[in-house]
Amino acid sequence: MPSFDPIPGYADLCHKFQIDNDARDCAWNIITTVWETRGMMSHHSDGANNLIVQVVHDGIFSNSKLFQNEISSVINKVFKKEYHGQPADFFLSSVKIKFFTQKLALFPDYIGEVNLGVLDVYLAEGHMIPMQWFPIVNPNSDLPAEPLGFAKLNCVINTLLEKGAVQKRAPDALADWDLRRDPPRILQIPRLNLRKVAAHQYNIKFSFYKGFDLPFSPGRFSADPGIRVITACGVVKGDPQANTIRPNWNVLIQAPFYEPNYHDLIFCQVVCATSKQVLSQLVLSWKELVCNQDRFREPRWIDIYQREQNNFDRLFTIPGTLTGVDQSPSQFLEQISATSQYKGYSSPINYGGRVLLGIELEPRKFETGEPSPANIAMKPKDCEDKWSDPYQKCMFRFQIFYGEGLNTTASLSAVTVEFCIGRKSVQCKPASKADNGTFEFYAAVELECDFPFDDMRDNPDGLPGKLSSGSGVWNPAHFVRNLPDCVVKVYRTDPVGVGMFNELIGFWRGSVMSVLLGRGDDWADVQDTVFVGMSKFDNGTGETYMGVESIMLNAGDSAPSPTKKVPWGDEFLPDSRKIMHPYLGFQVRELQRDASCKIAKEEHAGFLSFSAKLWLPTREKCANAPPFGSGPPILSPWKEWNRLPIPKPSSDLLHWYAGFSIRAHVYQAKQLQGRGESGVASSFVRLRYANYPVAESDTVHLTNNPTYDTTLTLSDLEMILLPNVHVSQLPSERSAV
Repeated sequence: MPSFDPIPGYADLCHKFQIDNDARDCAWNIITTVWETRGMMSHHSDGANNLIVQVVHDGIFSNSKLFQNEISSVINKVFKKEYHGQPADFFLSSVKIKFFTQKLALFPDYIGEVNLGVLDVYLAEGHMIPMQWFPIVNPNSDLPAEPLGFAKLNCVINTLLEKGAVQKRAPDALADWDLRRDPPRILQIPRLNLRKVAAHQYNIKFSFYKGFDLPFSPGRFSADPGIRVITACGVVKGDPQANTIRPNWNVLIQAPFYEPNYHDLIFCQVVCATSKQVLSQLVLSWKELVCNQDRFREPRWIDIYQREQNNFDRLFTIPGTLTGVDQSPSQFLEQISATSQYKGYSSPINYGGRVLLGIELEPRKFETGEPSPANIAMKPKDCEDKWSDPYQKCMFRFQIFYGEGLNTTASLSAVTVEFCIGRKSVQCKPASKADNGTFEFYAAVELECDFPFDDMRDNPDGLPGKLSSGSGVWNPAHFVRNLPDCVVKVYRTDPVGVGMFNELIGFWRGSVMSVLLGRGDDWADVQDTVFVGMSKFDNGTGETYMGVESIMLNAGDSAPSPTKKVPWGDEFLPDSRKIMHPYLGFQVRELQRDASCKIAKEEHAGFLSFSAKLWLPTREKCANAPPFGSGPPILSPWKEWNRLPIPKPSSDLLHWYAGFSIRAHVYQAKQLQGRGESGVASSFVRLRYANYPVAESDTVHLTNNPTYDTTLTLSDLEMILLPNVHVSQLPSERSAV
């Protein structure tokens, strides 16, 4: 996951639906039950109304019948709507229950409305806001918080593939709230019906310090990134920095916010000043911001994963105004959703860089003055000590073993794998399908990255989130957890490996921590795959993490070739055998696919097995190396070792496999579907395992309820058996599991 997930309710839901629905348009049911109204403000001289109830979502509405000459009406109507679109648009929208009175034949008068945020409804228990009373208000009037009547209603949102929630208590059995109490007990949840009232107001202070590895502007190898903050109350911009993807903004953006509700969203965008393109975008919710103020207040690096398409620029073409549009806040956010180019798909593997950001809420009362927009340059003392230390160099070694079930074609019959962390990536040589049906790589590649580091905040004392106490003992756990996600991309390519016709067929994304853990589930397991400095006695970790001194080779030396006794590492250096053990952290990951992949939705992306190691030079070494110091550059410990192939489990060096058989006893089947015009099936049973030859039963003709009574057998199968890894044992001494 990213180093900081700012809005789980929004981002996680969008990500879930993108994965489950191939990142294409999804479908939901919206079921709104309006049961009763009371105390409705009259627009007629006789004190009654000719009431019409209208439920609106995404511009599509449905009306109730006309209730003539009534003050309190029993509506008793269920409004159903089916929505198709992207989850990012859907969870940003709202359901409006509007109330009108019919005066003339064609033009009813607007009374007021109830506004329910889709995100709040879906995140409620059972995806439902239970039956309750809501005040009816007119948000565009001079008194937007003044109740104009009350409506009893509920709302349910579910997908087309899940069971809908049910109102457990009948509306008649639901006790009415006592409207004479002061204040009336009406709402069970805070102000879901309003986007703007006059009661509370805030300044939201965004402290933008730095950006790191932001995307390039189109047609350039750089950008002119600036900051833009969008709320329901307008837009505030920061000054851009020219020709850089690692800007130092050091600016305080202050955005006013009048009575926000829990489903209001806040957009923080990195915009190129020359091309006007949104380079990356971070979406926050007011709900998450209020509930986690302490977490937001402290500056931290936030990784952003941009969309394939996003274009808000046409909304903000009028210079000299705050919003750029002459609309109410609710109309403003709805227009953002309606005009943004989110149709099609959005991929979760597009990295948009990281931003060092802190957010603070400042309530504004009448005696302290009105909230106001501002763009304020920070003082040097407030920002010069934050992540200004030399970058931490990270040298990853990825060991790729094999792929299975990967989708290739006749012309693109080979497969290559790319590992990405942040903006850096490395790709292995292509591999073709072997006789056993798998794509065998058994090779290693290395990836070198640099990331901002703060000697006071990046956990030098083993206390996550705490400043250094000066003990000088560094536990890199906190730093590794905050690295950008690792994205593994699998391409099909030509067997020669020219790479001109690479087609993405699957991907996997996970945290660096999960990549290093492999099959482990505890940070102690990472100590087998994370190494610091040269020796554990002087690497500043309190002898917790091993150094790589035993695998460092002199200039011109080659890594020792693998033997049956020592398949990796140096025979005379036990530490080197542990460090170079490629199967520590072994994992098999199921690949995902979306519309960016060149395979059909019904096709499976396949599986990939790999492992990873990480070497972190000491902080002293990073400070002395260029460009921060005048010392020698830091050399990779993996380079010469990567030239050697990784021994296969089935090779004579390891012999980590076993033979087995599969027997399937097949008896009967019922209610099979026939494909012919007669509707009667002629069927047989096929037993398959991996890419081995299949076994088939005899065909039973002309029956949809066949009886087979046979046994199918697959023999001479092989299974890889990885050993129980223990640091005190040599590979030949370990027992298989």
